[in-house]
Amino acid sequence: MSHSESRSPAQDEAKTFTNIFLHIAVGRPVLPCQSLKESVQVYRDHCRMAKEFHQVKTEIALLEDR
Repeated sequence: MSHSESRSPAQDEAKTFTNIFLHIAVGRPVLPCQSLKESVQVYRDHCRMAKEFHQVKTEIALLEDR
């Protein structure tokens, strides 16, 4: 029996949540499930909003330095 086969569903779920948390904590979105168009759209929206947020944050920092 391999290590992955000996894990319980709860352990697999905990690992999944840990992986999601780590992606969020370092500012990277979790990759979408390519077979679900809603998942892909959420991922694209997240990337777009993150880019806009970074641009606004940069503009605010520049204005504060004046």
